[in-house]
Amino acid sequence: MKRMGSVAAPLGLAWMLAVHPALAADTETRFDRQAAIDRLAPSLVRVEYTLQYDKSDAPRGAGVSQRCPTCGRYHVGDELATYLSEERPLEAPGFLIAPTRVVTTDVMIHPRFIRSIAVRQGEKVVSARVSAFALQQSAVLLDLAGPLSGAVPLEFVASPEPPFEVATYNRAGSDWMLTIQTMSERVTRNLSLAERRFRTVVRNSILLDAQGRPAGLAMNEDLPLDDTWVGSPAAWPALSAEQYEQLRARIEKRAAAGVLRATLRFRSPRAESGMSRWRRAMRDEDVSDTERHVIAVVTGPRQVLILSELDAKVTARLEKIELHLSDGSTRTANFAYSLRERGALVADLDEPLPEPLVFTARDIRDFERVLVPAAEVELFGTTRVQNVAHVRIASFEPGRKNLPYPEVAGDTDDLFMFDQDGGLVALPMTYRRKAGEDRGWRGEEKVLTPAAYVRALLADAAQAADPTIVPLTEEQENRIAWLGVELQALNADLARANNVSDQSRGGSIGAIISFVYPDSPAAKAGLEAGDIILRLHVPDRPDPIEVQVTEDFGGGMAFPWDRLDTLPEEYFDMIPRPWPSVENTFNRTLTEIGFGRTYRAELIRDGAALEREFEVVESPPHYDSAPKFKSEPLGLTVRDITFELAHYFRRESGEPGVIVAKIEPGSRASVAGLKPHEIITKINDQPVHNAREFEAAVTGATGELRLAVQRMTRSRIAKIDLSTPPPARVQPPTDGDEGDGYTPEADAD
Repeated sequence: MKRMGSVAAPLGLAWMLAVHPALAADTETRFDRQAAIDRLAPSLVRVEYTLQYDKSDAPRGAGVSQRCPTCGRYHVGDELATYLSEERPLEAPGFLIAPTRVVTTDVMIHPRFIRSIAVRQGEKVVSARVSAFALQQSAVLLDLAGPLSGAVPLEFVASPEPPFEVATYNRAGSDWMLTIQTMSERVTRNLSLAERRFRTVVRNSILLDAQGRPAGLAMNEDLPLDDTWVGSPAAWPALSAEQYEQLRARIEKRAAAGVLRATLRFRSPRAESGMSRWRRAMRDEDVSDTERHVIAVVTGPRQVLILSELDAKVTARLEKIELHLSDGSTRTANFAYSLRERGALVADLDEPLPEPLVFTARDIRDFERVLVPAAEVELFGTTRVQNVAHVRIASFEPGRKNLPYPEVAGDTDDLFMFDQDGGLVALPMTYRRKAGEDRGWRGEEKVLTPAAYVRALLADAAQAADPTIVPLTEEQENRIAWLGVELQALNADLARANNVSDQSRGGSIGAIISFVYPDSPAAKAGLEAGDIILRLHVPDRPDPIEVQVTEDFGGGMAFPWDRLDTLPEEYFDMIPRPWPSVENTFNRTLTEIGFGRTYRAELIRDGAALEREFEVVESPPHYDSAPKFKSEPLGLTVRDITFELAHYFRRESGEPGVIVAKIEPGSRASVAGLKPHEIITKINDQPVHNAREFEAAVTGATGELRLAVQRMTRSRIAKIDLSTPPPARVQPPTDGDEGDGYTPEADAD
């Protein structure tokens, strides 16, 4: 096949030339190209950037990028730190346009990472500095410390003769190449921007007229159809180095006043058992934060946009927002709403700020390839670091809702782009994670988002807000939605056994209903054990939510009740819950859909498809939200027995009992032999049905307490003598009723 291909290509070209005489004529050399290359070579130089670290920061920036012929996007070459480790400079093509002036590609590297600039031709090297920044071409102009011996500046003709050819100067591997080819006659019109018409050329090219004379220079790929490109680059619109520094200073001031550090303060999260804590940590490493430092953008005199994607669980604990101004003062802001589609929230200020940012309404495509000042704003703990330089938008990619999003070489996670008047052009934001979506290890992915899109969102708060992601009281924090079922995850074997391999993609999605709670939404809709739930469909969401049920390390394996007596008390907090948690992936997904919203469940029963409509409703009180009581004299915390515990322990409605939630090491309860997850049914022969009755029975008690204790099917009496001092504690007591297995967690009573 390879040999056939090598013959077919020349034959195909010969056929095309025979059929299309115009194409054949176009391949004819209009002048001596080899002689033209020899004439141009003395005008070509290599620009060498010697890079450096800035404190502990490795150099970063665009460098020298090339458009990929496969995907059409720009790819940056080596990581900039590679040039330091390999002890070589970053090199860029340069064109001598005057004895001491060079035009070169704009590498867009902050000056703090550049130790020196030199211009080389062969063995001859002179130092250089940036003297101007082209506004509409991806180029900068360098002034040399002196002329390069033997170098010949390009001379551009004022009235070139068509047709034109293109001499491209670029690096290929380790070698530098100058290639002359015919300029494309192809004309392109951008149908999305009606006035945009151009001819495509290769960047870093000298445009030659019919006699092989330089007529212009192309540092972009889009060449205007008129003759505005003709002439010396010395006449290009540009900012002098002094004007550029003035622009940087203006943007420094605007960014310092409008892009602030904010501190978000949260209530401590409730404590969880070891396995529950581990599972949550895998989903969100910041779940236990009580303080976060994030970026806030001042969008109006009394409004800020907090750039942090807080899910409903974390937002529920939000208590305070503080803004840290550039003068060192602090302002308090109040939660207004969370954005439905973006990872951000809006907050209102009691006192106005003097310099809000103006979000430009201009089309982001107006800024393609032009010089755009940009502030990189980073947070290192409570330290805000800002550096201002510039970028150029190389291209655009379609994003959410088919809107164009800018592609900029280099890292854009902390980049805020401005226009030259100080208006905000683009900012880094995340898309909010959809209900049921798991980002896995990738976490939040920031997207350089046009300010015009954000401006439109903020102008329609009623449409932009997500009413389900709001701060809640501590009592409301643990609320969760439910359907009223226990689920078992499908796998390949279960999918084959139930003849749903096709519908469940080989058992990779879906769950089998193993139990339906009486009077639950599922029971009222007629769902049965054995039904298989595959997908959920939510209005206004085009993609279905595929049901995924992760392993539950609590209720998913046999609990070693018979070995509980052998467990040392210091490990009590590490014991997983034996019953399946109500806060599973399925119920969390329902909660993320939002209370009061409707959804349609897609199911399989006995091989037949069926659908049911539901409304997202809150579950009855569950273990984590159940009333509880902590007895300091006993060193014991108990909770009410809720619906999922009653199912697990097979307890009938009305049976007495409270669940042992926590035992302090060294306490009276521990010495008496009580263990976590046992059930206390009576105190001194009196039934206790809930934590309130337990509190009444032990408060103020003296002498001996006789506790009737059940461990699954076994019963016993535990005796606690209150007339003697409690034993010395092994460790200080915690306020939590359960630990996380690693560090004590507060759970205020």
